[in-house]
Amino acid sequence: MHPENGRHANGLTARQYHNLYGNDWSSIIYELYKKEYPDTRLMTMMRGGTTGLQRYSVFPWSTDVSRSWGGLQPQVTIMLNSGLSGLGYMSHDVGGFAVDPAAPYDPELYVRWLQLGTFSPVLRTHAQDFAEPYLYPDQEDILKSFIRKRYSWLPYNYTLAYDNASQGLPLVRPLNFYAHSTGADVDDVADQYLWGRDVMIAPVLEKGATGRRVVIPDDGSRWIDYNDPSKIFAPGSVIENYEAPLSVLPMFVREGAFIPEAVRTMGSTADYDPSKLTVNYYPVEGATSAYTLFDDDRKSPRSLADAAYQLITFKGDDKKNSIVIEVSSEGSYKGMPERRELTFAVHGVGKPSGIVVDGRKLKKFSYSDGLLTVPATLVAGRTLTIEILK
Repeated sequence: MHPENGRHANGLTARQYHNLYGNDWSSIIYELYKKEYPDTRLMTMMRGGTTGLQRYSVFPWSTDVSRSWGGLQPQVTIMLNSGLSGLGYMSHDVGGFAVDPAAPYDPELYVRWLQLGTFSPVLRTHAQDFAEPYLYPDQEDILKSFIRKRYSWLPYNYTLAYDNASQGLPLVRPLNFYAHSTGADVDDVADQYLWGRDVMIAPVLEKGATGRRVVIPDDGSRWIDYNDPSKIFAPGSVIENYEAPLSVLPMFVREGAFIPEAVRTMGSTADYDPSKLTVNYYPVEGATSAYTLFDDDRKSPRSLADAAYQLITFKGDDKKNSIVIEVSSEGSYKGMPERRELTFAVHGVGKPSGIVVDGRKLKKFSYSDGLLTVPATLVAGRTLTIEILK
């Protein structure tokens, strides 16, 4: 609180210092933490500040929002605006914090909010009452599936964190982030967003809704339905009613994308095993695409400054007679896996006539209904080449 007639020790009035106060407070925590815990990363939850707040490792949230559909609906806009203002890690109280005592329990709202939270910079439930997922037993299977998805997407999400730290890119991006629309008007869409470059999220934000209108970005790429990869949508098109019962979050993947996922079931991020990954690949017929995955020890606050990290680049080329995937790496860090067991899940392809991995014909692979699964091993310092013969 800043009384209107107050004056701070620096000589500024309450009105002059109000927004800057949060930055100075955060900077004190940041500098002292760096001094006392030089080998540990800081995460500070801070509810206020102004331009430049992100430099102090701050993770703000959208205040004590009400548990209501009106509380849920503006969260996408808040994340978009914050990300474009430099604050990449805006979060929200999943489920809604401020509870109406007359109606404290809304399972449908809780599920839809947690779906949004799964693809938000921070997934965090918090409320005056009924905050934890286990308090919604009838929705247990749905809630568990999305919490597990949050963990399995850790390698993709961690790379978004690297993009934010190294380039300032927001994790949550507007649909026109890469190109202005010429077909469907995406400039005013505030209830969908890009999760990084290659994923689009269209959360259900209306009570009782089992579907929603979805606008496909007009940025030159076709987009694939993550929940049903057989469905592909042209750039600039509109889906008037995407069916989304309570268990479904409308999600789309850019054609050509590589989406890495963790294999191991985790109880916390401490269980993450970067040596075993599933890599989903969505080829673009007649075109090439690429993606770079970031990995480090996930502990050191100086991994970027000391170049103690590894970048793994995936390149795909869908040719007339074959699909070629090349994987290479550069850089290293202490404790880095020397070998990474990769399982490629190649979507939307025909049954191959053969597969060659590093010059050797692969005998064991699986194929079913347009999904090809190929195991391979990436050795640090070497290039892995997979050729899928059509």
